[in-house]
Amino acid sequence: MKLVLVSSDVLWDKSRNSPYDGIQAILNSVLKDGNEVFLVSSHAEPAWLKKVFPKIKFQSCSFQERRNGQIVQDILDANKQDGLRHSDVVILGASDPDFFMAVNSRTLLCRCEWAPKGDRIKFYGLPVREPKGIPTLVNILRDKQPWYFQLQTSDLDIFALTDAGTITELNLRARILKDKLKSCLKSGIVQNRKEFIAHLLSSLCATDAARAVDWWGWYPSSEANNEDSEVMGNFCRFAQTTFGRNTRGALFVRHKDAPPRHLQESNRTDPTDQIQTVHLNPKYRGYLEGKTVAVLDDYTTHGLSFGVASAILKKAGVAKVLGIAMGKFGSRGEVYKINITQDDVFIPITGFQNRGYRDMVGTINTAAQKDFTEKFKFLLP
Repeated sequence: MKLVLVSSDVLWDKSRNSPYDGIQAILNSVLKDGNEVFLVSSHAEPAWLKKVFPKIKFQSCSFQERRNGQIVQDILDANKQDGLRHSDVVILGASDPDFFMAVNSRTLLCRCEWAPKGDRIKFYGLPVREPKGIPTLVNILRDKQPWYFQLQTSDLDIFALTDAGTITELNLRARILKDKLKSCLKSGIVQNRKEFIAHLLSSLCATDAARAVDWWGWYPSSEANNEDSEVMGNFCRFAQTTFGRNTRGALFVRHKDAPPRHLQESNRTDPTDQIQTVHLNPKYRGYLEGKTVAVLDDYTTHGLSFGVASAILKKAGVAKVLGIAMGKFGSRGEVYKINITQDDVFIPITGFQNRGYRDMVGTINTAAQKDFTEKFKFLLP
């Protein structure tokens, strides 16, 4: 069950004095699936609401309660008998008050493209082009089984959304979905990127550790181009805005090309090339001590990227590191013993000791993989 919060701006076309085309049938479908829909407003209940949308509940609030996001918690408290959590709320918005309500309450925002948009909101939120996309999106935002793989240690927690392996995958439908995800992450195919981002955000919202993150970053690709257009950079920015966190740009700088690890068949657990080619962005100097930092990556096998990132961040004074991958190959998770001996990790790193790694088996949740396949069955032929 989801609580879907909407504003008048996404329901009612003021230029025609009528509802937007298709929105009535779509929201009836969402309600029929067991979700609740609330019209949130700091104004009086519109005269058309009960006539056109009789099953949508009206929730009044002050301008300040809407802007600071308090109304989200108030609605949750009023429906606590249903056992709902903050991650069960999604905001469909178009105006700047919708933007502030979402950001200040750390609630997932979906930007409705069919309605006139405010100056701030047009840069944020998951875009939904037409009302007919709402039921699919709400279904993707289910978070019954958020993570396929988890490994928790004292300094580093690793999470992965899906099983990425295809060599032993016998289920054709699952293999097709894995290939679509790979095309999105590795080839930059934008088709279905929004849906995969929604799946990630839904899982993050359902995870207490993710909600406690102070800074979000992504592990850079092997080429030293440091472009903000990197796919995981795009995913990361959605996480930052969903949780209302600031950014100072890319967290890591790739100052020198690193050999692609998938070509290093005999040396894929040696972190040397990675340590020698990345360092922290100097813009974060003085901002990381005692903080919780999440590092996103497309795939993880041995956890080497996360091990390197964790070692560098811990040297900078970070208290806790989360490594979050879209896909996981295998069930192993190596915990690397890397000692950074130089004091400054905001410049290229030359002083370090590689003390090997400890091989651990993470927790595999096969139900999460089944849920992933079920969520995205609409992408299958």
